[in-house]
Amino acid sequence: PQRARGLAAEMYSNDPEMGGGEDYSESTEEVGEKTPCEKMGNAMVALCLGIVLFPLALLVLGWNENNYVCQDRRILHAQSSAEEVGCDASVVTNVYAFFSCPLLESSLERFEPCSFNAGRWPCDNSLSFRSASGRQNVAMYQCRESCSTESTKNSAGQNVKVRSCTYSMDWEQTHINSDDFHQSPERVAQGCPGFDLSGGNPRFPENLEPGQSTDFAQTVLTASPSGNDIGSFTLNHELVEGLPPDMPVDLQPFAGNFTGPPVYHAGTGPWTRPFKVDRSNLRVSGGYLMTCAPPYRLGCVRISYYMSGATSPSVITKVTQAGATRPAPVPSSWGCSASTWQAIVPQHMAKGEMIESLRESAYIKVWMIRILGAVLASIAICCCLQPLSAAADVIGDFVNWCPCGGFVEDFLEGLVDYLVCIVGCNVGFGASLLVISSVWFMMRPVYGAALLIAGCALCCCSVCVRQVFGSKGAE
Repeated sequence: PQRARGLAAEMYSNDPEMGGGEDYSESTEEVGEKTPCEKMGNAMVALCLGIVLFPLALLVLGWNENNYVCQDRRILHAQSSAEEVGCDASVVTNVYAFFSCPLLESSLERFEPCSFNAGRWPCDNSLSFRSASGRQNVAMYQCRESCSTESTKNSAGQNVKVRSCTYSMDWEQTHINSDDFHQSPERVAQGCPGFDLSGGNPRFPENLEPGQSTDFAQTVLTASPSGNDIGSFTLNHELVEGLPPDMPVDLQPFAGNFTGPPVYHAGTGPWTRPFKVDRSNLRVSGGYLMTCAPPYRLGCVRISYYMSGATSPSVITKVTQAGATRPAPVPSSWGCSASTWQAIVPQHMAKGEMIESLRESAYIKVWMIRILGAVLASIAICCCLQPLSAAADVIGDFVNWCPCGGFVEDFLEGLVDYLVCIVGCNVGFGASLLVISSVWFMMRPVYGAALLIAGCALCCCSVCVRQVFGSKGAE
């Protein structure tokens, strides 16, 4: 089985399309329990965190509901007030307008590697693309540690904590601090070849910005019927930021501008990790610029670029003079103050289609925040109850000294954790429903009243079930 696993990992690591990790090693060691003071101290920290997190989660939920209702009213205001206009801005002045026009290619921003690395990479025309936005992704092939701690029984039936750590190679967009690894460099090197020789995970090249770097054009023009910038709409920066880089840049046309590193017959050969990258030590491989050829080694760097795929976006905005745009004023309404608003979607759409798309996006967003807020509220309550779990853990540690005490410890700690989870979920989700229904009761009384009635009905049902089961138990 070990040989088969090694062969499978070797095949995976040599496949340039997969880009996966090499052989991984696993180590297991017994770890000691924390002292009672450490456990209670950590529980008190969790308690303080829960006290802060719980009201914060409820505030986010309340803001989310209010924002959703107000956003929906802004969209409905645009549906009734925005006027559909053509692509000739010269005949549109001081109008709340909807238009869907092609972008003028000559007005798009020209992006190069130097655009994303704070000038540390010279602008040498080795790679460039025009777009409303651009993104650079930089990742390094690094060693990663994954550890887990489990409780096992020894021959006397007592609980013993065992920590298992595995080491594997993978592409990471941030530097992994290998100084905190639990095993020696020689042991780690069994899963991460070259780890002991390099002294750990190397740093990123000094002229590269690790991770994702995104930039947007300041303004972009739309194409007018004449085909030039006369009569064009000028999309302001806020609108341009609604055109994210979502399409990979094809690097094959630029392959001839990059001359390294060479590819050897067996996929191996001399390679030195560069402290700076440039066209002389990078090569195009698929959709990446890479500092090494497969099989990848510790310290290899790969770079990819993305551009906006929008060619004819749909826009709702206020058009002033000469095609200039700015957010349109939206009057106040019950629960919503007066504000300004504009919107853009990357796709070419009719006005009705864009309105439905905006409402659908707002609906998905509000539900995502609802779920996140309710989960955070439940976690906060569980954090507040951590002193109970810690007390049960400390008592269980004393019980564990007895023969077969590990089974009693598991029962005691499992029971307390189960009760903490039940209480946390009930209180957290109940409070979240109360906040959501209260906001809706103020913003839209009919919907809010229905939610409040549903919440009260659920509480009554839970009380009735408890009384029924309690009476049966008494009998």
